[in-house]
This record gives sequence, C-alpha cells and structure tokens, in this order.
Amino acid sequence: MRVLPPLLLASSVLHCGAPAEPGVSPADSRPPLECLHQADCARVMVCAHRGLKTRAAENTLAAVADALALGVDAVEVDVRTTADGVLVILHDPDVDRTTYGSGALSAMTAAEARALVVRQPPGAERPDGSFIPTLSEVLALVDGRAWVDIDLKEASVAALVAALAAAGATDQVVIFEQDEAVLAALHQAEPRLWLMPAAADAAAVGALAGRLPFAIVYLDSNLLATIPAGFVDAATAAGAKVFLDVMGVADVAGMTGDSSLWLERAASGLKVMQTDAPEELIAALRANGFR
Repeated sequence: MRVLPPLLLASSVLHCGAPAEPGVSPADSRPPLECLHQADCARVMVCAHRGLKTRAAENTLAAVADALALGVDAVEVDVRTTADGVLVILHDPDVDRTTYGSGALSAMTAAEARALVVRQPPGAERPDGSFIPTLSEVLALVDGRAWVDIDLKEASVAALVAALAAAGATDQVVIFEQDEAVLAALHQAEPRLWLMPAAADAAAVGALAGRLPFAIVYLDSNLLATIPAGFVDAATAAGAKVFLDVMGVADVAGMTGDSSLWLERAASGLKVMQTDAPEELIAALRANGFR
C-alpha cells in the first residue's frame, strides 16, 4: 500500500486571496503547494526549467527569482555536491559551460565554486555577477511561494534529507531521480518526501506502482508525437500526477507563436508542464482555460 505525504491543507480549503479570473474555476486559484498536494486541483501547473534562463543564467538565484515573478508553480534546479559536502545548484558535472572557470565541481570546495563568475545567456537582462547558489539559498528564496523540482544529479540521501529538514522544506519539493533505488532510499529516510520516478508508457507506470511509493510521475514528451495511450489513466489509478517535459519541439513552436503542441498536451489530463518558455506557456494556458 502506497503512503503519500500529508496534505498541506484540507482539500476543502481554497485560496482566499485575489478572486479567480473570469472563466477559471476557484480550484485553479489555489497556491502552488496546495495545487501540488491536492488531487482535485484542476490547474495545469507550470515548472520553469532551471529558472527563467532567458533573462538570467540558468540555475542562479536571479533565474529563480525571475521565474517566481512570472507566477510559475514550480522551479526546477539541479543538485550536486562540492568537495566539502555542500549541496549546490549546477546542471553539469563540471563548471566549464556555465562559468568562466573549469574543472569538476566535485573537486572544488563550495567557496571555490561560488567564487566563479557565471556566464550569462545571450541577451540576458541581468548583468554579470551571479554565482553558483547553494540548495539552501534557493529554498530560502522560494520560501513556499512555489514548489521546487529537485533533479538529483549527485548528492547523498542523508545530505539531501538533512538540508531539506534544516530549511523546513521537506513538503515543498518534488525529487526527480532516474535510479529507483535512490528514490526508495529517500522514501525510507523521509516518508513525507514527494518522489518523481520516470516512466515511458502506461505499463511502466503500473509496474512502478507496485515497487515504489510516488505521487508524481515524469514523462519526457519532447520526442513523442502524442502522449502514450493510457499513460494519464495509469498515473491517475496509481494516485499520481503526470509531470510532462515539453522542452524542445513544443517549446520552440510555442515561442514562435504556435501553441498547439502545448495545448494538445495540456488537454490530455496531465498536471504539470516543465518548460524553457514559462512566460509564453503561462499565457497560452490562461488564454485557453487551463489556468
């Protein structure tokens, strides 16, 4: 029997802030964490992949802050470990692509890594000066305004569980990891964690449900013409939300004015879309009643 984390609030409690937009159900106005934890939230949530990386360098505090300002539901970040055991945010195993330094992150102390100047994306609106942040800094910045999608690249289970507990963010994250054994170890260490395994089709979702407690399942639709038959139904039967990666083909089309792939995927019953174009995706979803 699967054991899921407790809800942040009872499902009968609705957001009591600004009224919902015309044509949007009150359920869709729930704050991101409530929408994540409550099965009946109808909104299609948007996750900003490495923050808003068109305006600031990926995986930096600036990119996370810019994504939050857009009103995203979640921000995805990549977690790795320095030589002195500090959990920091960096996608690649080395710093060559994203900074003006070079070398493996695992061979650097946190102080050495944070002293590097981060490369800004072409046309970035923010000046140079960003640094490699720690996971704790990102969690403090987000502070429950959205949930954090942690792509676990290289970090021990004990270190991650301890960092989340210290930040009071155990119930504010979803952890993605390809290795089921790592997810199982995370569940054993902290049963309240929301885990996100990957699955390629409906049969894989059903098999996962028999092996691992999870509340959200990852599907990479970038190279798929359609969502696999029965995938959403299988996830729903397992009590899980579907997290869809729409980066690549769908994002490229959406950023050039064709939102049809985004909307086709949104209509499939999924609950989260991860994107490199959160501003455009949010606008398209709102205009078509998905937010």
